[in-house]
Amino acid sequence: MAVTTEIAPNVYRISIFAEWANLQFNHFLVNDDEPLLFHTGLRGMHAEIREAVSKLINLSELRHPAVAATYRANVPVSRTRSSSLSGESFAAVIFGSPNSS
Repeated sequence: MAVTTEIAPNVYRISIFAEWANLQFNHFLVNDDEPLLFHTGLRGMHAEIREAVSKLINLSELRHPAVAATYRANVPVSRTRSSSLSGESFAAVIFGSPNSS
């Protein structure tokens, strides 16, 4: 279960405790004109992070996802370097489209 804490005005820490590893992963959302999400966790945390972020902002408003190198390696380079993403939002690249499974 993700625990969200506002640590500064419009800056949120989203914490997920991985019991199997006795580790806490912290993700950070900066809710500004162009929201930024710094994702530090594992791919398996996707659903929990998506749910927590969606309680704070509309996912389609997410403009700047920052991810750890090991996670980013799973996103095609052509998508990470393109500023327009051919009409796709950054949220769609990281979180998938609402219609995908």
